[in-house]
Amino acid sequence: MRDMPYTLDDLVNAVREVAAERPDFIYKRRTYTNHEKVCVYTEPDGTPSCIIGVALARVGDPVPSWDEDRFYSPSVDRELTIFGTRVWLDYFGIDNIWNESDEVRSRIHWLNYLQNQQDNGATWSEAVEWADRNYAII
Repeated sequence: MRDMPYTLDDLVNAVREVAAERPDFIYKRRTYTNHEKVCVYTEPDGTPSCIIGVALARVGDPVPSWDEDRFYSPSVDRELTIFGTRVWLDYFGIDNIWNESDEVRSRIHWLNYLQNQQDNGATWSEAVEWADRNYAII
């Protein structure tokens, strides 16, 4: 894993803080010029949007602002990719998640599951609870 200005633990802790501050918040999918009903990390003005986007900004790693007129690809662009998929693994310098420690894998899976729950309508506190229940942090 590449050296980052924060650790996966820092990011997990930031997610927990964000969820504790806004436990009942339900993220709403957005519709933009080239995308319908998408979940994004930041708004076009750069404001963090989803729980991962807010947590990333909190640890000092804001995702670039969403450009309403650009066509994004979830397989290439971090702005529209679910945490834990290839784009994010590349960003963290992870070549093969199965070569990483159990600790790293558990955090990536936890963040991925949490984001999926949020993207599908769970409150932020529910997303954390369900991630804790299904992907224990080792």
